[in-house]
Amino acid sequence: MSDFRTDPLYRSVWKNEKILEKQMSVACVFAIRSKNEISGLVLLSEKQRNHRYTYLELDYIATAVSIASIALKNAILYEKMYREARIDSLTDTYNYRYFAEQTNVQFDEYQKDSLALLFVDIDDFRLYNQIYGTLEGDHILKTVADIMKQCIGESGSVYRYSGKIFAALLPHYDGKRTKKLAKTIRLQLSEFNAKPERKGMQDLSVSCGICVSPYGASSAKELIEHADLAVFNAKNFGKDQINQFRNTDEANFSVSDRVAHVMEKIDAKSSPFGENMATIHALTAAIDAKDHYTFQHSKDVAIYAAALAVKIGFNDEQIAMIYEGGLLHDIGKISMPEMILSKTSALTASEYEIMKSHVNNSIDIIRHLPDMEYVVPIVIGHHERWDGRGYPRGLKGEENSLPARCLSLADTYDALTSDRPYRKGISCEKAASVIEAESGKQFDPELSAVFVKMIRSGELTSLRSMQEIN
Repeated sequence: MSDFRTDPLYRSVWKNEKILEKQMSVACVFAIRSKNEISGLVLLSEKQRNHRYTYLELDYIATAVSIASIALKNAILYEKMYREARIDSLTDTYNYRYFAEQTNVQFDEYQKDSLALLFVDIDDFRLYNQIYGTLEGDHILKTVADIMKQCIGESGSVYRYSGKIFAALLPHYDGKRTKKLAKTIRLQLSEFNAKPERKGMQDLSVSCGICVSPYGASSAKELIEHADLAVFNAKNFGKDQINQFRNTDEANFSVSDRVAHVMEKIDAKSSPFGENMATIHALTAAIDAKDHYTFQHSKDVAIYAAALAVKIGFNDEQIAMIYEGGLLHDIGKISMPEMILSKTSALTASEYEIMKSHVNNSIDIIRHLPDMEYVVPIVIGHHERWDGRGYPRGLKGEENSLPARCLSLADTYDALTSDRPYRKGISCEKAASVIEAESGKQFDPELSAVFVKMIRSGELTSLRSMQEIN
């Protein structure tokens, strides 16, 4: 520093910095640098008794600073990589990968408290992009992300869940507080719509779905699935809505009454599912024309699966989804050769492989139906097994969705108790014994225990009259 003070460049140093340097008695300054970029300074105070630093001491310190420069550069690179792996570059929110990680971590951390998951889905975003272009669409995504971060602050974390859906994990939040937050986000978006520069442009709105654990979900996976279902219902009830997932509705109904109640809601024109029923009935009529057994089997399976869903505490929307999944689970058999469907003896290995393709065929049909994608996880998983030996994906345990595991039990039970071209159906009690024997192998052990109790209590038998009516 004594040399630097005699340099003309010293005059450009701010006065406050000169005062601070003197107060600290700085004798030497080393730059922490990477090539020409300085990232920090090492300041050494004067030695005792005003002794000067020797050449060897300065050389040693310079070496240490050089090593520190490399370490700091590596730390900065690591921090950059760490951030890029977790941050969505467009919206500066956390990305889906980090969301999946943190949902599991926070669900475990707040098991004895509460954790709310809020989904915010931008309505008609594809149309907005088509009208105004992707640059304006990107601006909207940033705006929604900024509004959410501003409203949530330090109370939670914001993630870009998918293209137009944002998620917020909110520790210690209950349903009421989360709904209030969602209303605040929508209010802020309304104020954005009212800006003069947006005059004549399409108003933006969002549909919000909420699930709160532990009341609404018993696992991190369920928390996501139930919040996703809530936002789906918000969009289907007219968009620009807030919908909270609740575990049970009309708890005083019997199983058969509750199933009938849900079926009435499905058929109602005001129901978000009502518009789909005409399509579903047309498809089931098509399979009936080719194979009456599959048609009746699908109706029976739909009702049995819905009854099991009632028993384990699903809400009306979940029961409706499972019922629709049951009606459509074998729709892919339309593409099966009649000689296989009506064969009076056991299928050969090659015929069985052809028959197995009906699952993927069902998905190929359903994915072309408008607004029916929500039944795909149910249909595609009804031949998976708890032990992972099922098809088409070989999912194991809870990797398969809970609704699909319900459908699997209902499908097997009806297949066992129904007359087939190649064998007679067995009794309900024998079917219950078969399901018990396969508990933990083919079937979810907890679900199979509930289902067997329903068989032996006669609850499933009481549904036969409902099957005849429908």
